[in-house]
Parts: sequence; structure tokens; C-alpha cells
Amino acid sequence: MQIGVDFGTTNSIISYWDESAQAPKEFLYGGQSEYTPTAVAYDEADLMDIGHVAIELWSGNQELHLARFFKTLLGLAHQQDWQQKNWQLSQTPYQVTRDYLEQILLKNEDGFALNRGTIEGLVVSVPELWQANFINAGGENLENIFKELNLPLRQLLSEPIAAVAYYVWKEIPEDAQEKKVLVCDFGGGTIDISLCVVKKPGIKVLDFEGNENQAGVKHLQLILEKIYAQNKVTAEQQAERQHRDLLELDKLLQSKGYAKKLETIYAKGMRLSKPVFKINNELEVFAHDIFDAFEAIKAGIIGVLDNIKKRSGEIDFDTVLFVGGFSQYFLTRQTILDYFGLEVNSPKVKTFESRKDRLYAISFGATLVAANQVQIKERYPHSIYFNALKIVNHELQKVAKPMIEAGADFLPNQPQFSKAKIYNHTVPLEGYLMLEGNKRVDFKKEIELPTDFIDGTQFEVGIEINHSNLVKFVVRNGQQQVHKVDLSELFPEEQK
Repeated sequence: MQIGVDFGTTNSIISYWDESAQAPKEFLYGGQSEYTPTAVAYDEADLMDIGHVAIELWSGNQELHLARFFKTLLGLAHQQDWQQKNWQLSQTPYQVTRDYLEQILLKNEDGFALNRGTIEGLVVSVPELWQANFINAGGENLENIFKELNLPLRQLLSEPIAAVAYYVWKEIPEDAQEKKVLVCDFGGGTIDISLCVVKKPGIKVLDFEGNENQAGVKHLQLILEKIYAQNKVTAEQQAERQHRDLLELDKLLQSKGYAKKLETIYAKGMRLSKPVFKINNELEVFAHDIFDAFEAIKAGIIGVLDNIKKRSGEIDFDTVLFVGGFSQYFLTRQTILDYFGLEVNSPKVKTFESRKDRLYAISFGATLVAANQVQIKERYPHSIYFNALKIVNHELQKVAKPMIEAGADFLPNQPQFSKAKIYNHTVPLEGYLMLEGNKRVDFKKEIELPTDFIDGTQFEVGIEINHSNLVKFVVRNGQQQVHKVDLSELFPEEQK
């Protein structure tokens, strides 16, 4: 069975390709839940449960440890980095991610495999920002987790591209003309914006940009910081209650009554002396606390758009498509509309009409890619050059040989090679990346070859980019033996 997973910062969703209906279909974890909180509960070293059950267990017994928002930490290598993000568990973010995915997909009695059958192909959505980073440690770690779980991962797919895949499949007629779509995907952990050309059944990515820790969860955290300061909540008290307050604040902001009330207050420019609501019937929250906290998020969104504008000039599109839970927030949407001078009722502004489509757009799109119903032509945003020796004007000089140019089309999993020399069973790799085509980052490293790698005179070295936009350096000998090294291994920790 082909499945798509929207692996979210706050919640995750699974769907699968229904052959009889020839359509993606939602999988209800536990038989009833539309989404599963990306949460894991532990009793010291013992995993208790995941999702809603994990939160319920922790709410009833706060001696347990609840892991949340761990996806955003997956690319961090060191404990001090996690602790700076208030990580307090003995388990690493990698281990928690592995436990969560193993339970929701394979082992838990409520999980996919035990209720729907064997997973034959899997596409998982990740932040666009991961795809854009030249060291995609989060993506590398996620791929390694699926290898350890023996799951057939086909690719990691950026969240906005997954959403536009579903939009193309559901909304674009077969004979429709080519159009440009600006996808604004705002979730719990990241804001991602992609500019695409779509014509059924294909999607070509023209440009993308993202910003981590400038989305829904960050907004909640900024509001809480302000409320805690006003109420003189100590650091010790914050550590004890923050999980509970975040959950309550998120629920209050998403309730229709409060959401409508806040929108009205904002539209009228009112500054009320009474709180809009109380967190856990205790901490008062005023409308201006919420609006003031959003200013940092607004700056992050504008920064992402400005970066695309610097590369592409004026951002030209036929449709702007809003996806992700945080995109439904009126302040988020208004920021985009104001940037482009659009009205809410502009024919350019699109969203999925039904709540189900809004909720499942990313997982449905990932499922469509897994089932080969939509074809994606991604772009690699950086240039990679190898340094090579060449005779120029009777002198031996070092010249840069381009292996891939920023924005160029590439064939996934098809290495591009250049001849190489091997010294004492090592390969000296030297060259540089041009990030987004304009910022240079050099690399120089000797790659140790495996002991069974046969020496000889015919060697080639090259790069391979997979469907997930992850780069590997590849060494191949005359006997067609191949050795691959992740791009991240060529750079010291301070550059990652």
C-alpha cells in the first residue's frame, strides 16, 4: 500500500492510496482521530504511548515525561543545542522521533500496518526549509530512521509542494493552461513558501524559502513569555507548567468564538482593558498581548517573501494558495495579503474549501506522489564545484569544475562524475558550494574508502542528489564499486 505522512511539528496525519476509489483516503489513528498529536510519553526510560493518549497520560500524571515539538530539533547534533530549546528528556530528539514513527506506522495496535496492511511505498512531508539548507541534517536523520525501521521511503517531500500536488490533482482540469502558484504553508514549526508552475499532472518548483521557529508554536511561546513576565511566573514555575499552558492557549486561540472576537477587535483597532480569556482559568490574556507577539512572526514572513523577491524580482503568480493550520489564522493571512496588496475576496486567493481538505491536503499530496499520480520536478538551490588540476598556458592550475548549477534540473539518484585520483586508499575532495548561487562555502577533506574497495587506475568522483534533495558524494572504481558519503561529512560542526 502507498501512503503519505504529514509529519508535523504539533500534529501528524496519515493517508493512503485507495486503488478501488482511485483516490487518497484518510487513515484514522485509533479508529477515530483525524490527526495524531506529535507527542510521546515516557516513564523514565519506558515508552508509554503516543498521540492523544500520551497527552492524557501526562495530564493525569505529570511525573511522566512528555516529548513535544521534537521535529524541529531533529537536525541538531548536540545535547547543549537541545537544552537551549528547553529539551529536558534523557531520550534524544532522534530517539523520540524514531519511537513516534515506529508506533504510529508499525507497532502500535492503533497504527497503520496493523490496521491497513503492508506499507509498500512511503512519502513523508518535511519543511521546505530543510530542502533549502545545504546541510540538511534533519532530512538525513529522518531518512536514517526509516532505514532502521526497514520502511520503504520513496522520498521526503516539502510540505508546500505536497499541498500543491493535492491542489493540482483535485482542482486543476486536465486541459487547463499552465499557471503559477505561490504556496504559503504555515504550520506549527515552520513557515514555508514555494513558487511553482503547475500543469496537470506535473509541478515544477521555481523557487522556495522558509523560516524555522517563526510559525504557530513560536507565536504561542511569545504570548506565554509576555504573560509570564506580566504575572512574575518564575523560571521554575514556567518549566513545570509550560506544556499545559501551551496546549490550553492553542485550544483557546483556535476556538471559533475567540478567533472571531480577536479578528473583530483587530479590525476595529480596539485596545480593551478586559482580558479576552484566561489560560487554565488563571493567567489573563489581553488582545494586545496576542497582537504584539505576532509582530516577530510577521517580520519572519515578510523576510521570507523578501528573500524570494531578491532572487526572482517581482513575485508573479496567478494563484496564492494557503495551506497549514497556522495559515487559517487571520493575522497570518492578512500579512500575505497586505504584502501583495490583495483583498480577501481576490480571485487570486485560494484555500481548500472543506475542513477535511484543509486538514489532509499535505498528507493527500504526499500519497499522490507515492502512488505516481503527480510528478514533481524539484530544484536544487545551490551550486557545487570540484577543484581539479588542469594545464593552462603550459602551467598546472587549479580550476573549478561545476557539478551542478543552482536552480538547474537534475535527474534524481543519477550521479554526475569527474575523474579522480586515489592516494593510499583515500580520496582528496576539494571544492566549494555557492549557496543560493551567491555565498561561497569551501570544503576540503580526505575520504577514507572501505577496506574492500578495490584499488586501480580508473576512478571517478561525483555527486548524487536524491528525490529528497539530499546530496551524497560518490566514488566509483573501474569495477563499478561505489562508495557514498553524505554532504554533511565534508564540513566541520561550526558550518553545519
